[in-house]
Amino acid sequence: MKTIARVLLAAAGVLTSASCRDAVAPAVQRMAPMARSSHVIETGQQDPPPEAPPELQSLTDLTVTPDAGFTDNTTAFGQSVLNYNSTDAVATVDVDVTAGTASYGSAHATVSASDLLAGGKGMIANATRVFSRTCGNGPSVVINATAYGHVWNKYLLPVAPFSLIVWGDKQDTQTKGASRPQTVCPAPKAKATIAYGGASGQSVSITVPPGGSANVGLAGGESLPGQDGGAALTSYSWSANGSTFGSGVSTSYNATSSTTFTLAVADEDSHSASASVSVDISEQVLSCPDGITPIIGGCDGDGTGGPTQLGVSGSMADCDPNPEVPALPAQGGIYCYFTDWYQIQADGSRIYLGSDLDYCDVE
Repeated sequence: MKTIARVLLAAAGVLTSASCRDAVAPAVQRMAPMARSSHVIETGQQDPPPEAPPELQSLTDLTVTPDAGFTDNTTAFGQSVLNYNSTDAVATVDVDVTAGTASYGSAHATVSASDLLAGGKGMIANATRVFSRTCGNGPSVVINATAYGHVWNKYLLPVAPFSLIVWGDKQDTQTKGASRPQTVCPAPKAKATIAYGGASGQSVSITVPPGGSANVGLAGGESLPGQDGGAALTSYSWSANGSTFGSGVSTSYNATSSTTFTLAVADEDSHSASASVSVDISEQVLSCPDGITPIIGGCDGDGTGGPTQLGVSGSMADCDPNPEVPALPAQGGIYCYFTDWYQIQADGSRIYLGSDLDYCDVE
């Protein structure tokens, strides 16, 4: 009886086996290749070298199966499924997601394996791409997956010069696509708020001096697309009592009377929505003693309009030469005296600033 010792060395590790039996020359074993695609490209030496041990006396084989699809409305996947007979293998997959000319992104994945022995094996490279757009009026969402496989056998000679022998190099590339129609996005959700003097909401009430105005702030930043991942908002338009006056997410308006403001928003798919807010403007009413309601008069420039004062270049002047004459008759023989305040403009026009009740007297 003789003892035959055989040592296998490989890049990934060392396997040592020994058996006691009669010395018999091992028969060369070549495994029949699996059915594979005609796309497989073979390069280099294909037949197992005689130096390789019986366990590696087999032909490499490779089958690449691509897969592509959608797991939900915002996730696409691609796979490279390898079935192979070799010691080493690499699988990659590249994914591209588009909708018409718009790109929704790409993804890549690679897996590899190295073993001491050949044999029927399998592996999967899986890549996913999550995109934000979930609906739209545009073309369908399309995923294209490119699956690639590469296999080969290797053996490290256990004696000098310890060369690494490689054979059976095969490569294959396969593609697969899938598509999903985009659902129509719902209309956006418009929301407007109005603010003045620290108060804000859907409406505000403001009291101004007679002839006065109030500059209110308007904001539409809380408007939203019709759904998460839907068509983005692209325009904001503001109108006052039906007349357009501004655009943008926020704006302001100088209101001289009660006004209803409407915000109209539109998204990139031309869907629109609107929301309204309002301001209630009331003029300040001066009060007299005993519940008398005065009638505010103006200065006519010749001193006959009552005790009125004008602001000229920052100074104040009384335009009534005879302030003792009652300006405004009131009920029951009671007369009230007022000072009306104006600001003189460069062009000679006047802006009414308000009135002060000076005193009331009984006739």
